Amino acid sequence: MQTIVLALVLAWYISNTLSSYYTKLVFCVSERGPNEELFFPLLSLSLVVTFLQLATAGISGKLYHSLLTTGQQSPWSYYQMKRLSDPPKTKRLMIIAGCNAMGTLCTNVGYIYGSVSLVQLIKSMEPVATFICDALVFKTASNRTTMLGVLLVIFGSCFASFKDSSFNFLSVGAALLSNTVLPVRNVLTKFTVSSMEKSDGPQIPTSSMEKSVPDGGPQIPTNEPRGFLLFAFISSLGAVYVGFLAVLSMTLFSVTPLSNITTEAIISSVTYTAYNSFSFLVLSHMDPVMHAILNVFKRAFNIVTSMYFFGQPFSQQFMIGLLIAMFGLVVYLVGKKNIDAKTLLYRKKNTALFMAILALIFVGVADTSTSGSYKTWGFEKTTVLPLPRDPPELMTEISASFRPLSDLAPRDLGDLAFVPLEAYNTCEDRVLHLSCLRTIMASSEGSLQKSPTFLPSICDQILLLSQSLNEDGQLYEGHVNLCLQVGSTVGVVVKVSDGRLKGQVLTSDVNSVTNVLGKSGSFVKKIVDRVTIANHAMYLPKSRKNDEVRRGDGNLGNFLWQYGATRMVNPFTTLIYVDTVLTGDIEENSASAGAYLLPSANAFNLEKYGALREHVSDLRQRVVQLDVPTVIIGIGIQAKFNDIEDISKIALFDFHVDFLKEVVARQRSPSIAVRGDFTETACKNAHINNCVSMGCPSLTISHDLNLGKTMKTRWDATMKKIHKGEKLQKLIITLPAMQPAQSPEEYDGFVTMFLHLYQYHEVYFVEQMGYDKSNFVNYKKQSTMIVKPERWKRFDNVEDWLTFLSDADLVVSTRIHGGMAGIASGTPTFVIPTDFRIMELVNAMAIPYLSMEKATLPFESLSKTVSLVEKDFGLFERNRRIKIYEYVRILGEIGVEIDPALLEVLNAPL
Repeated sequence: MQTIVLALVLAWYISNTLSSYYTKLVFCVSERGPNEELFFPLLSLSLVVTFLQLATAGISGKLYHSLLTTGQQSPWSYYQMKRLSDPPKTKRLMIIAGCNAMGTLCTNVGYIYGSVSLVQLIKSMEPVATFICDALVFKTASNRTTMLGVLLVIFGSCFASFKDSSFNFLSVGAALLSNTVLPVRNVLTKFTVSSMEKSDGPQIPTSSMEKSVPDGGPQIPTNEPRGFLLFAFISSLGAVYVGFLAVLSMTLFSVTPLSNITTEAIISSVTYTAYNSFSFLVLSHMDPVMHAILNVFKRAFNIVTSMYFFGQPFSQQFMIGLLIAMFGLVVYLVGKKNIDAKTLLYRKKNTALFMAILALIFVGVADTSTSGSYKTWGFEKTTVLPLPRDPPELMTEISASFRPLSDLAPRDLGDLAFVPLEAYNTCEDRVLHLSCLRTIMASSEGSLQKSPTFLPSICDQILLLSQSLNEDGQLYEGHVNLCLQVGSTVGVVVKVSDGRLKGQVLTSDVNSVTNVLGKSGSFVKKIVDRVTIANHAMYLPKSRKNDEVRRGDGNLGNFLWQYGATRMVNPFTTLIYVDTVLTGDIEENSASAGAYLLPSANAFNLEKYGALREHVSDLRQRVVQLDVPTVIIGIGIQAKFNDIEDISKIALFDFHVDFLKEVVARQRSPSIAVRGDFTETACKNAHINNCVSMGCPSLTISHDLNLGKTMKTRWDATMKKIHKGEKLQKLIITLPAMQPAQSPEEYDGFVTMFLHLYQYHEVYFVEQMGYDKSNFVNYKKQSTMIVKPERWKRFDNVEDWLTFLSDADLVVSTRIHGGMAGIASGTPTFVIPTDFRIMELVNAMAIPYLSMEKATLPFESLSKTVSLVEKDFGLFERNRRIKIYEYVRILGEIGVEIDPALLEVLNAPL
């Protein structure tokens, strides 16, 4: 029996968590506060979801009664009987159903903009509110223990939610309203059932029953519905109420949320019914007090698991508040059990005390709003961060015959068009980066016309209104006012008439666009205002001037990780300023940024104390000066294999730790993306727990929906050529980052292998550093063979580098970024790790590799060498998606959207 009860409790907990999880997923809204353009469409969706939940519960109850019960009266038949014999009880049942429906709806509305943990934490005060209502209606006595429990619950809930990132008055108000109507439901149910027991028991004569049934109707048993059947009955009644409101809202607001009813909504409805069913089953095996205590821990289980699944930070303050609230509930239940139910001590002062506690619930939670100036009593709009200059209004008309769209009445609005565009090097390279002041993210473009032919006209307008073209006639940073994002496609919304562009980019009339989308079956997920961030190592788009700057860097590999770190963010919703850290001054543009994205590479150089110390100190100073939410991407240790004897004891230098502490102070959750496990271990040894092994940001460059599958297909094709003895038409080699005089044996082994490959295949050497070619040419093996000048390749931008590698047969790289360039282009690649840095990156990203021991064996043939490569393309792809998912969380730490093409990767089948 104990095993059965334990299984039922576990099923109860899990189904409740799944219900909350999938209900939250239905809305797909960023937890950044209510947005009034989305409120009514999302309210309509919440009505539909609530209807599905209640209807599913009602249908389940009907099936349960029909198939599994005998001799028990149907709740629906009982209701028909009571409608004739006892109208007051019928009205109470209708009120109970309304309260149940309203409580469920309010909980769902809370999930629109609030986290599951916030809503569930506030709902943990529901037993307290039930106790207050119970005391007011039934004059239930109280004692000091219950009062202490009530105060602990209120204090713990307020303390935990004081700095919740998803705090907003819509979610909190909805959860509190749910806490009000559900206790009313509970008390009225108790009152109604009690009155039923007095009037509907066996003492009712059959003649009375017969009079309550229409002539010729069936004789209905007298036992009233209870437990799950009663819940299913009031749910079915509530479904009628909510269904009517859902249809009404869709009609009034011209939205069609039915198109967004996905698998998540169906699972939410099923698990909603399941957890209520398991709740009643658990109650049937124990007394109500024990059930209530288990319900307390169910709340805690739901909150903690939801925080884990949604990637919310487990802050110390939240956990302390949660424990206080849960402890308070247990104290309250113990005190309630000790009350002598026969002595109904009811005094006026008790009433006043109960009302005061109820007020505390509202006032206490309201006080938490003062923790952030961005919270308001009304709707909260995402703040538009300061721009470098007042943006030219694209609403200004080129032709005097056109009126600005903002001046047009709704009836004047013509057809709307959707013009897809690129963010980088768009408008035939005339605009290096194009962003959107506002972006609507929707499930489809609906009835909007997709009109790419309008792009040249849009580009002309953008350039015409700009005052900052460079000497090549290019605009570094351009923007439009309103964009639409559908999947990985983003475009500007314009007004057209008779197939011709009319007016300028639509700016303020977001409602017109959302209405058009809603009426045509598209659902608006969220509306995002452009954010401004500072970037320590921003990759500048390809241009003549930017390429000249990069040419003087001397390290091609730097460009690749900078490219990955810059391009992983959504370019349409993010304005990035270059943070030139080593200048020692904060540029005015960087100072206006609301967040700091800090990509780095070899900052943790452990080969010699003090190496890069000035650089790391400058980074720390910049973090302190900017003093905004900060994340690090790509940082890691630099060490040779013989520099570290025991990996478990690897340690950072003191100035490394000082720098990381400043970053941690500006984070809510672990958001220091380090290169691999070695660096993560070094962080933990320094008591820095915010480091996460992520590999190189270049892993996100490719937008291939299944890069692992692509690489495997191309790898197999190349292996067939090699095993047949065919000559490879394009084999790419990157030389090792080592000096021949310091590592003569290893360098000799690499050169021997590379010259053999050069002799039998079309080999190209990519220069990542300036000394690569000179070291190779001056090495003694070169005396018998000369590499043709055209076989040496050096690039001034990543775009050209990736293009050159895209049709190669194979990439053999002794440098990590040379290998990642091959992987980013989908080319068969393997890396030979020559130090700890490369090894931890290879492990973190699960990329194909050949150990240095095997690579330096006497060379026999390319076929023999590739057979020794360690590879697992399925593991690579699974790991890649895990890393992308984690980057979504890390960027969300600073309020930045990830590139929509990477979201498409997450949604693609493996």
